[in-house]
Amino acid sequence: MTPEQFIRGQVARYAIDEAAHHGGTDNMCAVVHVLRNRVQAGWQGSDWMKVLEDAGSKAGSIVELPAINLHDMGVRLFLSRVDDIFAGREADMVSGALYYAELHNITREWFKRNITGKPSDHPRVATVGPVAFFK
Repeated sequence: MTPEQFIRGQVARYAIDEAAHHGGTDNMCAVVHVLRNRVQAGWQGSDWMKVLEDAGSKAGSIVELPAINLHDMGVRLFLSRVDDIFAGREADMVSGALYYAELHNITREWFKRNITGKPSDHPRVATVGPVAFFK
């Protein structure tokens, strides 16, 4: 296994943890797009692992981690798309978003104060399922 493969696996695991409970593949893919956008924007020195390690501090909601079911068709379809998202071969489905949250379940005060509380600084640019995405 190469370091790049390890990073992709960690990114996929994070996205599954964050979004598989919404069903389908789009929410999981959207989370990877946000992480990629953060890397491209220079967050954490454009280091994927550092961006991933810091991702929880920018979360809008704290979610219960579901058990990963690798037999779930949505998870399998998502995994087939991760490499293309990671490499920038799949178009950004969240319009450059850097943040995301379930609007009905924002549990982090930091997110309320700094992201949804400042709509002119962080406009909503996409919605995928029940999740809103912000610049």
